[in-house]
Amino acid sequence: LTEVVWAIGKLRWGPALKPMSELQDKVWLIHDNSKEMAELREAASWTYKAIALQDAAMLQTY
Repeated sequence: LTEVVWAIGKLRWGPALKPMSELQDKVWLIHDNSKEMAELREAASWTYKAIALQDAAMLQTY
């Protein structure tokens, strides 16, 4: 899942903004301090920010 989240972030695929927001909220509610969960949290956070910034930049150009 982490690799998929990173790939979506690298593509900055706009339609994924809402699902990424939901995923980001959910991964922080899970009480798991494993390395894998930390990596997923980082990927979800970075991906959400990347897509949100891309959308904001697109809105400013119009």
